[in-house]
Parts: sequence; C-alpha cells; structure tokens
Amino acid sequence: EREIDRERRDPAQAQASASAPEKTLEFDTFIGMSGAYSISDHYIRETERGVEEMSPMKAACGHTKKQFNYFSPTVRLQSILDKLSSTSSSISSESTYYNTMPEILLLHGVDDDIVPFTSTADIGMLIKDCGIKDCKENYLSDTGHADLAMELMLGGTTQDLVMDWIENRSRTGKTRY
Repeated sequence: EREIDRERRDPAQAQASASAPEKTLEFDTFIGMSGAYSISDHYIRETERGVEEMSPMKAACGHTKKQFNYFSPTVRLQSILDKLSSTSSSISSESTYYNTMPEILLLHGVDDDIVPFTSTADIGMLIKDCGIKDCKENYLSDTGHADLAMELMLGGTTQDLVMDWIENRSRTGKTRY
C-alpha cells in the first residue's frame, strides 16, 4: 500500500490535526449516498485504478493511514464495538452511543464503478452491529455512482426514496432533537 507521509513534510500541522479535540455535531438525520465509508479501503481501490493522486479523497481526508482511519466511519464504529466487547457492554436505548446516532438512510447504486456498493453494505452491517435500529439501506439496480446525485437533483428513483423517507419521518414524528 502506497502512503504519502504528510508528517515528513509538515510535522507541526500533522501533530496539531491529530491531537485536535473532537467536535461533535448534533443532527437527527443522515443520508449517505454512494459513500466510501472506509477511507483506507477506498484509497487502495483508487491506487489500483491509478487515480489516487487526482482523487479529492486524499486531500480531504489527509495523507496518512492514521488520518484516513480518523475520518473513516467504518474504523470509528468498529472501535466503539471493540470497546463495548472488551467491557462486555452492549448498546441499549439509554446509552450515549444509541442516543447520539441519527436516523440513517443509506443509498447505493449496484452498478457503481467508483465506490463499490459493498462499502455501504459493510457500514450498514456495522451500524446494526452497534445496536442502531434506525438504519435503512437501499440498493438501486442499474444505477451508477453519479446517477444517485443526478436523480436526487433532477428527479427519479433516488429523489422518490429520499423524499418518501423524509415524509415518513415527519408523519411518524421520528425526530430526536
């Protein structure tokens, strides 16, 4: 695995970003579309395709495996599961983890050749392993990576799914904040 070592170029910046306090955002809804939820896995895929240098993922998520892991929902959720299993705890409806997770809708096109739909399947399984029940997954056949965004903006199956999900949440009063 090829990795650009940002610490060698700017150790002060890398140290500052690695030790920066975590900020939390409170929101009650998350819609993930064609997500690369494991940045390291996606970087490896981009490297295999020869597009890692032009990809916005590397610049947005840092240039080291440590930073990739920091920005990877898959890695962060797995660390929660590992922590819980090491203490023999579980996530209950009263737990901090459960109460801070938003309701989640995950969408992915089965014909996505940029980010494989298995990225969404993996994070969906991990979310459910954490005990989060409010996670709905939709896999759209004959749909590629950009198709989801285009259909969301211009109309189509993606827009219908998202709007139906949002309207259903409003009708049932499912909001936490």
